[in-house]
Amino acid sequence: MKYLQQGDPEKVSELSCGWAFKPMFEENGTLILNKEYDLMVNGGTPFEKDVEVDPSIARRTSSSRFMSLLSRNKQPTLVIKTNAANNEQKERFDVLPSVVVGKVPYLHSMALYRHYLACVLLRDRDNLQSTEPVFEPFLAHFPQLLEMPDLTDLLLERWDLKLKSKSRTDRFTLLAKNAPSRDVEVLVNTLVSTFTEWIYPLMHAHLPTYKAGYPNSIKKRAELISAFKIKGEQKNTGLAAMLDPSIEYEPFDMKELSFSVNGPQCIAAV
Repeated sequence: MKYLQQGDPEKVSELSCGWAFKPMFEENGTLILNKEYDLMVNGGTPFEKDVEVDPSIARRTSSSRFMSLLSRNKQPTLVIKTNAANNEQKERFDVLPSVVVGKVPYLHSMALYRHYLACVLLRDRDNLQSTEPVFEPFLAHFPQLLEMPDLTDLLLERWDLKLKSKSRTDRFTLLAKNAPSRDVEVLVNTLVSTFTEWIYPLMHAHLPTYKAGYPNSIKKRAELISAFKIKGEQKNTGLAAMLDPSIEYEPFDMKELSFSVNGPQCIAAV
């Protein structure tokens, strides 16, 4: 839990409300799917045992068995539900690392990023042994983008609008399961062009650093992003918003455009 200190809204403190343990696998090693857990929240740290979050509840326990059960039910619990991935999601998980932490709506864009990464590293380079940086702003910025939910949501919103602007037949073909490779290329190119037009400028604008739980910073970011969207929608392109004097940008650096083929994303892709 995060709370703001009175008189200083940017000074945020954190307080643990307890912890709970949820097994990911059955005793035979199979993954636990489609199950709901009502986990007891423990106090202290995961290295301590039998520490209650609120000891006063136990102290109020009556000698009556019925009242003891009622008292036990007052102990805090955490409800967690696990669901199995559908066939479409499984296909996208196949191109991702074995461990992925993120939102389900981001899954498609992450899978397309990995597809594009593989194409750049293994298909489009003349010399696979070369370690020279590649001109790929999208590949260089996308991992950082996933740490900014507000900009990631904007990317998916504008990408969806671009896809909807296509004919119904084309849209159905692009989003169908087992789409041909040429259709996947169209999806990737549309995602990259959307990023270049709407997200790349904002990632180098003078936005407050994204910090979850800091309402003032998030509010300022939302205001600047909204102003950028309004200006861009008036001209039907996000690039037009770069001429707005109310939005300031960082000095241009050529390193923004280069993607290191020796970076951690490349190692994970091999």
